[in-house]
Amino acid sequence: MGAWQGIAQGLAAVEERKLNQEELDIRKRAEERAEEAFELDKLTTRTTLASQIKDLYGSGSISTSKSKTKKSKISTAQNKNNFKILTERFSVDPEAVAKVYAAAGADGVAEAVNIAKNYSEKFKTNSYVGPEPSIVIGQMLEGALYTESETAEYDWDKIESEIGVPLDDALRTLIGNEYVIPGAVAFDSPALVEKPTLSDLEDVEKRAMSNSLQLAKNENRIILSRSSELAEIQNTRSLTDIEQQEFDWISNRALEINSAIESYKDEVFDPLIGLYGSTMTNLLDYFKEFEGSPIGTSFLESTQSETEVPNRAVASRLLQAGILKPGMKVRNLETGKIIPIGD
Repeated sequence: MGAWQGIAQGLAAVEERKLNQEELDIRKRAEERAEEAFELDKLTTRTTLASQIKDLYGSGSISTSKSKTKKSKISTAQNKNNFKILTERFSVDPEAVAKVYAAAGADGVAEAVNIAKNYSEKFKTNSYVGPEPSIVIGQMLEGALYTESETAEYDWDKIESEIGVPLDDALRTLIGNEYVIPGAVAFDSPALVEKPTLSDLEDVEKRAMSNSLQLAKNENRIILSRSSELAEIQNTRSLTDIEQQEFDWISNRALEINSAIESYKDEVFDPLIGLYGSTMTNLLDYFKEFEGSPIGTSFLESTQSETEVPNRAVASRLLQAGILKPGMKVRNLETGKIIPIGD
């Protein structure tokens, strides 16, 4: 009995040691898992911090290659489609698009597409004036301003000072020593101008005639003054042949001017344009929104007509009176030649 009891106690002791060892093994494995979890969490924290620092102070990439910039959210498929839109829909030179991509990546190409689409949508409403989209978008890319990417080193002292955390060598290695400042492209977005209304066209036509109307009124005053002088001479003696020719000329000229002024009041501008021309070309150069508008052809095609005088002597007297002015095209009916007024 005593022997059996001793065996039983020995077995119990062995069993107890087994249980203690299993518990120790379990604890050891738990500690190992905890340490692994700690190391994993530590690594995750480092990775997260490194990523945040790169986003804040770098380009988002530890690569020192100058050919790539910050990773774009635009997929390869989207980028290919954007290339196709620019080169096929808007007829842009593929080399011009490739230049944008090389400088600013997929985001730069997408920006160009965005501008092109907005311009095209407005243009299709037929409410605006401006060049065709296929023309203006190509010009936009040709005139774009480009900056190349460049490599810069992290300023560790500045980073540590701003985030309040010291960065050990392992973390700096994870971040990398250099980052890429992406290249960029700046587009001068093409502008569309709202088409002028019929009322606007009427206003610009009258504006183009305002100078001619003023010239007509001024010449009328000069003619009236000269007519009065010749009338006073006629009260004392007969007019010479030259004086009579001058008097007849200015009388006819007065009728012509007054008729043109009356036509202007009825918004018929051709007679006044024939006498003095118009400033429509200058206005169209200044106010681009009227380019392509249905302006009357007489404004654009007709110029000041020739002024005919009986002879050079009469022309000289009219020049002295201020009726004929340098630059006017004056034809001598006696010789059929143009008289160089002002020479």
